[in-house]
Amino acid sequence: MGDVSINAEASRLQTYFSTLDNTSGRCPFVWGGLLDFAQARSLQSEHRDAILRGESEGVVLLCEHPKTLSAGKRTKEDDLPADLKVWCENGAQFVRTDRGGSATLHLPGQLVLYPTFNLRHLGLGVKRFVSLGLEALTKCVQNLGVQAAAARLDPAGVWVEDRKIASVGLRIERGVSMHGFSLNVACELDEFRSFSPCGIAACPVTSVVEEGGGPLDDLAHHMTQSWRDTFGC
Repeated sequence: MGDVSINAEASRLQTYFSTLDNTSGRCPFVWGGLLDFAQARSLQSEHRDAILRGESEGVVLLCEHPKTLSAGKRTKEDDLPADLKVWCENGAQFVRTDRGGSATLHLPGQLVLYPTFNLRHLGLGVKRFVSLGLEALTKCVQNLGVQAAAARLDPAGVWVEDRKIASVGLRIERGVSMHGFSLNVACELDEFRSFSPCGIAACPVTSVVEEGGGPLDDLAHHMTQSWRDTFGC
């Protein structure tokens, strides 16, 4: 698998994941810091290929992205910012992807999880995998003190009442999961008002910090433990 180049200076979550514990479990958690969207996609492809060669049981890549608006296969033009060209001119990236779902914004302070698992080996269908992933995220958020967090499948995500705190968008390639989940931890929320998050017009968006959750020093522990408990990995 390729080396992960970490940009710690621009990362908002680096301090919480710099000593990530991989001493237990079959599937390692890899912290990538602030990764370009294309670089993260390339790493996922390497992880998928290792699984298909029988060299890996799976891996969860954890990272942040610089400001990037990714458009899934269900994205409509009305979901995107009216000033998309201005966004890009001001340094944001816009990427059309092969994942499911609609438009999602990534930016520093948002934790992105790319679990590359062989769903056939786990005996999971796509819907069940999504449900378990959202369950793991919900446990983590609740353990960080946001007790009102709840997973939903329609519309898919983790919600705090009517406010969305986590999203999901997947692609399955030869039985292996690609792309993944995102959790708003300590990111700027104003930018989400400029488009329709996950295709939902005027969707309220929140974060762990906005909901008074913490301490974030426990973020890495709660996240990895909730995924290991949920998936047995």
